Amino acid sequence: MNLQKFFLAAAIFTVTITSSQVRDYSDYNLVQNNDSLNRSRFLSDEEIAQVKGSPYVNGGVFLSGNIYKNDEKIMSNVLMRYNAYSDHFQTTKEGLKTPTGILLKDPGAVVEIGSKTYVFFPQGKVPGIGGYLELISEGKKASVYKRHNVTYVEAIKSNDSYTADKPARFNDLTTYYMVDVNVVFTELPQSKKKILKAFSGKQKVMKNYMKQNKLDVNNETDLAKIVAHYYSL
Repeated sequence: MNLQKFFLAAAIFTVTITSSQVRDYSDYNLVQNNDSLNRSRFLSDEEIAQVKGSPYVNGGVFLSGNIYKNDEKIMSNVLMRYNAYSDHFQTTKEGLKTPTGILLKDPGAVVEIGSKTYVFFPQGKVPGIGGYLELISEGKKASVYKRHNVTYVEAIKSNDSYTADKPARFNDLTTYYMVDVNVVFTELPQSKKKILKAFSGKQKVMKNYMKQNKLDVNNETDLAKIVAHYYSL
């Protein structure tokens, strides 16, 4: 699978995946043990079970995936799951249902898990945006990414006998971006009126295109078509 190339500062941040032979990276410290990380945003499986909702994109199931760094596949058939609350990929071993490690956040890292592809964008390189973003569609001039932003809301205990306690919960907010070859992020609101503001100087043309083709900004396939058309003008 090929991903377009991005430039971060003066260095090339390449996320193009090519079919190449897997090298021996047995000494490459890519997966870190759980105990060695700051747990300020980490909850155990027992704690998560007490919370309404889920912090995981794939429901907490570990799926087999591949890890790439700077164009090369460096780990294959790794059992992983993406925790959007902590913005980490947890790893485990065959036969286990609990995490044994966490994938290091490494610039140039691309993760394929199931049918999804995630690209890591370093914090600071893109103001206000960083971490793992899911690739929705790839274009020559721009691509569409999705950010899974899960927040944790504390439980609220009732102060009287008329209202019930509110359990702790995870809130899931999805944000879409179009990202050009210069790594300029433009948010794509999931509203027909608001999304037009993202298409500077071409709002009228884009409005007609979306209307004529009956495109839904809440549909990822249609969203990819909208962005592709914008960059074709």
